[in-house]
This record gives sequence, structure tokens and C-alpha cells, in this order.
Amino acid sequence: MGEARGHLNRLRICYTNAQSLLNKLPELGVQIDSTRPDIIAVTETWLTPSIDSRELDFEGFTLVRADRTQTRKGGGVALFIRNAIPFTIIDSVSHESGTYELVSCRLKCRGQELLLSLIYRSPSCEANEVLLNSLNTLSRSDRCLILGDFNAPMVDWGNLRTESSANSFEQELVDAVITCALVQHVKEATRYDPGSASSLLDLILTHYEDDVANLDYMPPLGKSDHAVLSFDFHITVDHEYASAQSRPNVWKADIPDIMKSASSVDWKIDPESSIETAWDLFRNLYLKVTAPHIPWTTPKRPRNSPPWFSREVRILLRKRRKMWDRFRLLGTDEAKSQYQKARNTCASTLRKARKLYEEKIVRESIECPKRLYSYINQRTKRRRNVPSLWGDSTATSLVEDDFGKAQVFSKYFSDVYTIETPFSPVHENPPTQALDSVTIKELDVFGLLIKLDIGKSTGPDELHPKLLKELANFVVNPLSVCFNLSVTQGRLPKDWKNAIVSPVFKTGTKHKPENYRPISLTSVVVKILEKIIRKELLKYLDENRILSKKQNSFRTGYSCLTNLLVARESWCALKDQKLPIDVVYIDFSKAFDKVPHNRLLYKLRNVGIGGNLLMWIKDFLVGRQQRVRVNSKLSSWETVLSGVPQGTVLGPVLFLLYVNDLPRLLSSSVLLYADDVKIWRAIQSKGDSLELQNDLERLSEWSQTWQLPINTSKCIVMHIGHQGTDTYTMNNTELPIVQAHNDLGVIVSQDLKTTAHCRAIDAKGFRTLWSIRRAFRHLDAKTFLTLYTVFVRPKLEYCIQAASPCLKKDSELLERVQRTATRLIPGIAKLPYGTRLTKLNLLPLSYRRIRGDLITVFKLLNDKFAPDMPSFFLSSKTENLRGHSKKVHKPRRNYLSADYRLSHRIINEWNSLPQHVVEAPSVDSFKRKLDQLRDHHCQD
Repeated sequence: MGEARGHLNRLRICYTNAQSLLNKLPELGVQIDSTRPDIIAVTETWLTPSIDSRELDFEGFTLVRADRTQTRKGGGVALFIRNAIPFTIIDSVSHESGTYELVSCRLKCRGQELLLSLIYRSPSCEANEVLLNSLNTLSRSDRCLILGDFNAPMVDWGNLRTESSANSFEQELVDAVITCALVQHVKEATRYDPGSASSLLDLILTHYEDDVANLDYMPPLGKSDHAVLSFDFHITVDHEYASAQSRPNVWKADIPDIMKSASSVDWKIDPESSIETAWDLFRNLYLKVTAPHIPWTTPKRPRNSPPWFSREVRILLRKRRKMWDRFRLLGTDEAKSQYQKARNTCASTLRKARKLYEEKIVRESIECPKRLYSYINQRTKRRRNVPSLWGDSTATSLVEDDFGKAQVFSKYFSDVYTIETPFSPVHENPPTQALDSVTIKELDVFGLLIKLDIGKSTGPDELHPKLLKELANFVVNPLSVCFNLSVTQGRLPKDWKNAIVSPVFKTGTKHKPENYRPISLTSVVVKILEKIIRKELLKYLDENRILSKKQNSFRTGYSCLTNLLVARESWCALKDQKLPIDVVYIDFSKAFDKVPHNRLLYKLRNVGIGGNLLMWIKDFLVGRQQRVRVNSKLSSWETVLSGVPQGTVLGPVLFLLYVNDLPRLLSSSVLLYADDVKIWRAIQSKGDSLELQNDLERLSEWSQTWQLPINTSKCIVMHIGHQGTDTYTMNNTELPIVQAHNDLGVIVSQDLKTTAHCRAIDAKGFRTLWSIRRAFRHLDAKTFLTLYTVFVRPKLEYCIQAASPCLKKDSELLERVQRTATRLIPGIAKLPYGTRLTKLNLLPLSYRRIRGDLITVFKLLNDKFAPDMPSFFLSSKTENLRGHSKKVHKPRRNYLSADYRLSHRIINEWNSLPQHVVEAPSVDSFKRKLDQLRDHHCQD
């Protein structure tokens, strides 16, 4: 979809009190598709902070919400504003009493601003004064629109009077509307209670009579008793609107015709030509073969109606509207009964339609599991739009159009580049081994072609992975020739060095470009070549043991788990000796983007990379260009001056080599995961803390020499096992001391207990569980098992061997997620937990942790992790006693419970395993034997 500038002469707005928004989302989506509002305002959302906004997204809208945060249920307000309309959030209030919520936004209009506000006031409101003060403040804007449920039924809005007492809220509200010179536009009842008289609770307040037109009282959503108010607000608003833009649709390509055309083309490429000539020829042949057989399509307007809304449901909705209008006109008991009957039939049919659709998804997932995962992801992980961005560092101007946002990102990503200064490298002895070139074999290229992920996007060169995979037999030879020419000549075609950058949000406010990470979309073709070079490069580095064993990222046998395990074992061993430990976490600033190219190439030469391969890597890094995409808008091209491009295959390995010498500089213990660094030392005397400070100074000096700046504002200190008084500085800045820190996704506490982490993943597990439950209403056992084991359980078991519960209450905290999950299955909810697990073929999480520990021990003792991974176990000296040949020594513990670390808590279970289990030839075989052993014991 293209973007064009334009303006609206009016805003179409839908407002309602939903009385629980989550179960009304499908019907509200239909409302959006049929009436095409610019703004949807909803009160009584009944949302809580635990409900992710991604579950509430409508395509083409941005959500602003204020939830009731107190223990009282109900309340809450939400605004959905069309993305085309620029706005900023002015206020979001959830009163401490739990009886009043407000959101307020400023919309950009031609020559003026519109202050849009949404209010919900509980009937027993304890914040009336706050509300009236807000009303007074909001009305001072030149143009204002105030919507909401004020729960003031005793007001006669036609005559602006009330029978209530002089000090009642109704009287104060009327006085406020009069003194603020506001006009209330709703004249008919908005709440239709079957058991009592109708009342006017929902208000539309503006400055002028002619602000509002075409006010329509539509049927309530679901079984809510509040009407949906649809109206036009007269104002001219600047905006960007989507215009149709055709594009090739490879999914409807005529593959037989493409294959026929490919067979008639001579794909031969001269192995003596330049890489630029060879690539141009190949790309032109590809386009000649494919382009005529790929239809161009115009994307349809995104729909917000759920896929199970059938024609039958739509007919019933129209009938419900007819009965609603009749009820409003006549007001008789008969008309009310007919409306309620139509409403209930509609709700029942909708439930059945959703159930049938979800059953269809489950049936189709047997043949295509991605169908189920796609459905869940669509319901829980919608793409987030980039909001307005601050256009400069002073945060004084907001950029709202997509092209402007793309330019802001492009400028920021370019501004972070390093301008490399001259440096005098230290002379080092040349390496005894060298890697000068890589030979590209057709068999390797073909293997990667047929493994291409056809769901990935095309790169800037317009070659799609789906078609490359289909044409593998035809393109493998010319591509192999191109790859060998590229490596031999040490050059890359321009297409291979261009990238489309997508800004991916990290943390913080979404209005600041610095809170986004640039991810590069590059040519699919060059990624194939990168994979081959990366494989050869890692093979060379591993064979010559070049990479530091302290680095745990982007390498076979290393992971977040190995990093966390090594650190925890070291800290627990020191604490068991009652030795205090000081840990410093180091954060590099935009590390991947700031790597200076000449310094990187110097380090590559020092590890033996040279010849044509070094020339190729240099050309891979230098002269790259990128542009940023926001929706369909692209920024201007910018030259990349530094860094290893994120989103490429080779970039991470190059970064590892750049920081590879860092651990050797430090006398304290150190571990790295890419650019995440932690340094620690046992503090037995003042000299130890001074030495740790010296390490920080050496690290700072290394950072300056190699122009990889440290972000001191994100570096922290943690005193483990003691309330230390020592302070540490980095670049003359004192580092803050914390009691807990999120270390690679695991919360580490200064007492080494895992309670904080268990609480965090317990909450995350429940959030995911209820998110899935809301997305998938009709669960049978098979569907539950798929969803639970794919989406929920992995969150409870992430790196759990390095964060296993130390206390029984923490173990029970995690188990309760699975207990709750298994109660969601119809027919077994009231059975005992153990029986539910048996029927679902699940294991208690406590047993799965033991199983995971045993698998980890097997990997450690059989070098299934990295070959230089430190060993946590010593062989048992009691070989003459009963037991298997791989028994390990059970160490004495002095102070710390065995549950704190893997090397102590799992000894008894490991040593009690039979010989045939521990001598399994592989990890998979060990798992099978372990499970067979458990099944055998269960039968006994």
C-alpha cells in the first residue's frame, strides 16, 4: 500500500460502554469494517495490566488505554486511533480509588489542535472533584471532544437541570458543563436495562452545537446494555492515507511455466568474467524467466472481522439491528423481547461459528502445524506500528508521517557510526595457520538452496527465496560460479551490499529512535554465500582454538545456558566458602554498529585470515548502503561507515573476533555473551576490590583504543553474599549497586536465591496461558497439549538448569501454572492433578527439571557442550562399590544448600542411574533410555 497526503473534513467516531472488551472484540472488528470509523472509544473495558495490548490490536489502529489498577474489577477506558491520524498522548489516569479512569490525546489538525478525551466514572466514584477539575482543564482547549460514561442518570440534558440535591455530583456536573461553555449532544437514553427504565449515561461534550452530526444509536455489543454511539465530528485533520499499490505475488506464480522457461535458457556464466558482469547476467536471466509468470496484485484493505464471521452471522447482525431500531421506536415489552431474542440468537450463532472454525484449524494443523501457530500468533502477536517520533535530541518536534519517521531512523542509525581514528597496532607474531580463501562447491550451494525458508522476504535485489528454491537445479551452477568469482576477486556486487533496515523496538519509550535496533534485510543470495564462508571460518577458528572459551554466543556448544551455568557454579562455590563476590555487568553502547572496520580487519589478520578471503570480508564491510523502511515508505540511502551489519549471517562471527582479546586483559573472572560482559571477583581483602577496579580501568582503556564505547549509565554492580561497601567506577562514573539483575533473561539476586526469577516466569507463564486461552476458546486435549508445550512451558523452563528453584515455595510457584493450565480442559478439570497429567501424558515440572539436569550432566561428561567447557564434576573414587562406571564424586558443602547449583543437587540421581543409560551413545539415545526407565518404574 502506498501513502499519500490528504485531509479529512470530519472524523467518524464510534463510542460505547462495552462491559468487558475482550469478549466483544470480534463483533467490534465487524463494526470497524462496516462503519470504517477513525476513532473507537470504549469505556468499561474491564482490562488489567496483565493483558497485553497486542491481544487488543485492530489492523490500522493505535491503542491508548488506562486500566483499573486496583483490586476492584471493572472500569477502564481505551481509545483506538487510526494510524493515519497523527496524535500525541497527553494524559492517562487511573485513580487510586479505582473509580475513575481517563485518557486524553491531542490530534493534529489544520491550523488547530483537537483535544480528545475519554472518561469513565463509577457510580460510586470517589474522585468526583478530580473529574470536574479535569473537565475544566480539558475544556480550555480551542477544540475539545470529551466522551464517556459519567453515570449521572438524574440529569435532564435537554433543560440542563437535575432533581438531585445542590451538592450532588449531577448538579456539579451540570454547573461544570455550563461554566465551561460545553454542549452535550446525546439526547436519548444510552443504557437499556431489561429490568428497569432506560437512562442517559454516556455523554458527548464539545464547544459547539454543530460539532457533531449524524449521531446514530446502534445496538449494544454482545450482551452489553449500552448503545453504540456513531457520529461525525466536524474538523479538518491532516493525515496520510493508504493508496493501492500493485506488487508481484510470488505465491500465485505459475511455477510450471517458470520451470519450462528456465529449461530453455542458457544459464552458463563465464568463469573468467568480473563478478559484477556475472551477477548482472544471472539476475537478468532470473527476472527474464520469472517476471512474465508472476501476477501483480493490489493488496486488499486489511480486515478486522474475525475469520469465523460467516454470511449467516452477518445476516443475523442485520436482523438484530432491525429489532433494535424497532425496540427504540416502540419501547414496548414485546419489542424488547424480540430484540433480546435476536441478540441471543446472534451470540449463540457466533459462539458456534467460532467453535467450528477453531475445530477446523485443529484438523488442518495435523497436516500443517504452522496453521495453528499462525492462528495463535495472529491473535497474540500483531505487528506494532511505529508511533510519532521525536525528530531531534531536544524532543521539541514530533514527526508523524511514515517517510519522516524513516528519515529520523535513518539519520539516527547513521549518527551512531564510528568515525575511525588512526591507531598504531602492536606488532604480533604472525599465526602459524592461515585461512586465505574459501572454495565454493555446487553441492554445498544446492543443499542451502533447497533449505531456503520460503516464508522470508525478498531482499533489495528482488530475488525471492521461494522461486530460488523452485529453480535450485537451474541456478545452482551459475550461482556457484558467481560465488567463486566473488571470493576469488575479493569483491561483492552492489546488490549484495545494500540493505533495507527495519527498526525493531527494544525497551523504553517508543517515541525515541534510540530505543530501536536496526535489523538489515539483505539479499537472499548473499546469505547463502555467507553461510558457506561462516562454516569454513568457524571450522578454522575451532580447529586452531582461536576463540576465547569465555565467549558463549554464536558458537556450537555454547549458549545462554552455558554462560549462566558457569557463572552460577563459580558464585555458589565462592559463597559456599563464605567468600563475598562483587560482580560488574558491562554494557557496550550500540556495539554491533560501532565496530571500526580497519581495526576489525587488523584483528582478522592477526588470527590468520588473509588473502582473497580478507579482501572479500573487507568489501563485505566497506561501502555498504542502507535505507530504512517504515510501513511502505523508504528513507534515502545512507552509507554505512562502521559496524558489522545486524541481520547478516557473517556479522556475529566478525563481532566475536573483534572482542576476542578482551578476556585476556583481565585478571578477574569474566564471561561474555556477544557484547554482554560480566566480571567478578571474590573479595577477601581491599586488594581484591582494587584489582577489580583495575580490571575496569583496563577494560575502559581497551574500549577507547578499539573505539567500542561503554554505556556507563547501564553498567551496574552487584554484591553477592554480602552487603558490600566497595564502590566501583567506569570512566570516572560511579556505578550503581543493585540487589538483582536480569542476566540473559534470568533474574540473578545477590543472595543467589531464585525466588525473584521464579516469580517473574510464573507471571510470564500465566500471561501467556491466559492470552492463548482468550485467543482459543474451545480447547480439547490435543489442541491444549500443542499450545501449552509450544507457547507456555518453554517460558517456565528457559535456562532452568541455571535458575532451578532453591525453595519448595518457588517450585510450587512454577507448578501452579501447569496445574491451572490442565484445568482448562473440558471433562478433566475436577480430577486430581496427577490424574490430569496422566490423561494428558504430561510430567510434573519438578520431574522435568530433574530430567533436564540429568541431560545436562550427560552433555557435560560427554563433551556435548563446547570441548573447553569447564567441568563441574569429579569422577567418583569409590569405583569398587555398586553403581555405574560414570559415577561422580559428591562434594561436601559447607554453607550453601545443594539446591542452589547443578553440580550438587543432581549427584544422587545421576549416580543411581543404570549403566546402560549413562553409556548411551548420544543425547537423543540418553533421553530415550531415561524415559524408558521412568516408564518402567511407573509400571512397577
